[in-house]
Amino acid sequence: MKRFLAILLLSLIYCLPSVAQEGSPLDEEPTACETEIESTKNQVQSVNRITLVESGSMLYRDIQTSRPVTFTHSFLFLVGGGGGGNLLNSPVLMTSLASRILHNCSHVGNVVFGFNQTDQSEIYGKRDNGEVFPFKCVAVGEDIEPVWGEYVCP
Repeated sequence: MKRFLAILLLSLIYCLPSVAQEGSPLDEEPTACETEIESTKNQVQSVNRITLVESGSMLYRDIQTSRPVTFTHSFLFLVGGGGGGNLLNSPVLMTSLASRILHNCSHVGNVVFGFNQTDQSEIYGKRDNGEVFPFKCVAVGEDIEPVWGEYVCP
């Protein structure tokens, strides 16, 4: 049962591009959040040889019990093209991009960077104190119960 929940959590957060629809609402967010999201999308698109396949917010499911309750959404950038791998291999750039959204959007708890048509993704989240950090990949197992800041490795 725990394995099923872990796989379900992974698929809900990272693998279902149809869940992250362009323009999914972030209720109660200030204009600064919307402005920063647009600016960050433009910066992602400006990376050499990258295609922004999809981006948008996703409402968290209540499976992740250790998630701070003020974080109601995740934000996804699904990229492709030759530059997609470059982005996912640049923790400095991803931290910078994620930090901009996480600091300006109080309800967003993490930013997912996924490489289209692969299981390659990187996730950056924030703690209650506002610190931005990379999520840690944990192996699938019978006793797996990822906590906030962890995700099940693909």
